[in-house]
Amino acid sequence: MTTQNSIEILLLVSTSLTTGFVVFATGVYQKIMNGVDEATFKILLAELSKNALKSPFIIGLSLVTMLGMVPYFYYGGLSNIWFTAGLALWIITSIIAKMTRLPIYKRVGDLDSSETIQLRAERERLNRTSILNAGLSITIVLLMVIGLLF
Repeated sequence: MTTQNSIEILLLVSTSLTTGFVVFATGVYQKIMNGVDEATFKILLAELSKNALKSPFIIGLSLVTMLGMVPYFYYGGLSNIWFTAGLALWIITSIIAKMTRLPIYKRVGDLDSSETIQLRAERERLNRTSILNAGLSITIVLLMVIGLLF
């Protein structure tokens, strides 16, 4: 096993774990938030965003992926186009997630619990961005696996 292969496996594991978390949050936690009234949704989202953004587990996985790209490109360059495409999509997806989710968290935080129509609209936006993020995360892992297999 080469150094590049070892780094690829490490990156795939960290990215797969992150994807599992994203899919879980989209499939389970989002359904819970959809099943509660808007005031409770506001509280749940505030807790989720506060705790998820400070989670050592999530921060650690992201750091492993980000920092792991440095030796990956040093040792392998762009030789594995599928794996490289997965890493590029990871960067793009991370940017998209931050650009779409953080404004939703802020808008929900700024709304009063009685502003149910606006809270409902923000919940629908969050649903759409969560589904997009989960789909892109799964695509990242698939690209990386294809890169390892071929």
